Amino acid sequence: MENIWANFVKDYMACKVIWLQEFMVFKDKSNVFNHTGINSELGKMICKYHSAGQLLAVGKPEHKEIIEAKLKIPCLYNDAVMEVMWGIKHLMNSLVPRENCKLSKEDLLQMSYGMKTILSRHGFDVTPDKVDESIIHYAYVLYDSELCETKHSEFLTSCGKQLEELSGIKCEGWSPMKLAIALRILIIPDNDYGLTYEDPELNFSQDELYKLKNDGDCYKGLQRLTCISIYKEKVWARGLMADAKKQLKLIMDGEMPEGSEATLKQEMPESSEAAMKREQV
Repeated sequence: MENIWANFVKDYMACKVIWLQEFMVFKDKSNVFNHTGINSELGKMICKYHSAGQLLAVGKPEHKEIIEAKLKIPCLYNDAVMEVMWGIKHLMNSLVPRENCKLSKEDLLQMSYGMKTILSRHGFDVTPDKVDESIIHYAYVLYDSELCETKHSEFLTSCGKQLEELSGIKCEGWSPMKLAIALRILIIPDNDYGLTYEDPELNFSQDELYKLKNDGDCYKGLQRLTCISIYKEKVWARGLMADAKKQLKLIMDGEMPEGSEATLKQEMPESSEAAMKREQV
C-alpha cells in the first residue's frame, strides 16, 4: 500500500494504471446517494461497467453500504482504496477534465499514507494543510531514490558472496550501496576518488581496502560494465536524495516560496540493464 501514491504524482504516470470510462454531472449531488437509495442514472452507469466477480472501489463507507444493498454489487472500501482516491483528487483536472467543482476542505486535507510514511522516514513531519506540489514532487524523488538504493540487491548480494569466498571479506550486513562501492574499487583500484564517505557505514577497513585493490585478477567472470553502471546509478540516486532533503528542509523552514521546485540534477547515467546487454554482446 505504501507504493500506491507514487502512481499519481504526475498525470503521465497515472494514465498507466487508471483511466476514465464515463463521466456524469449531477446538479443536485444530495440526491445521488441518500437514505432511499442511489440515483437511477448512476446505478445504470455502474452496472454498465461492472462485470461478475469484480469489486467496485468506492471512496466512502456509506456509498459501499448503499450500492451493495440496492445494486447487489460487492464494493471495496479500505486504506488502499483511499490511497487511490487521494491520487484521483490530486490529478482531478487531468483524470476528469470535465469536473469543474472544487474539492471540499475535507477532501483537500486528506493526505496519502504512503507519502506521509516516506516523508516521516526521512525526518519530515508534514501536516496535510502544508502539502503542495513541491512537497509531493520532492517526496517522490525520495521514493524513487529509495527504489534505486535497493535495486539489484540480489545481484549485489551474490557478488558479496564471491568477495567472501575469493578475498575473505565478510560482507554480511553491508548495504547495496557499500557492495556497489566495493565492486567499483575492485574494478578500478587506482582511482581513489570518493573512497572516504561521510556515512561511516560506507567506509572500509585497511585490510578490506587492500584486498579490494589487489584481488581484481581473481574475479575474471565479473560483469564489470554492469557493476560500474550499478555504482553510478546508486551515487546518482544518493545525490538526488540529498538534494531533495535539502529542498524539503528549506520548504519546511519557509525559506522557499510555496509551489516552487528547484531544479535537481536528474540526468541518469547509463542504466545497468543497458550495460548488461552490451556486456553480453
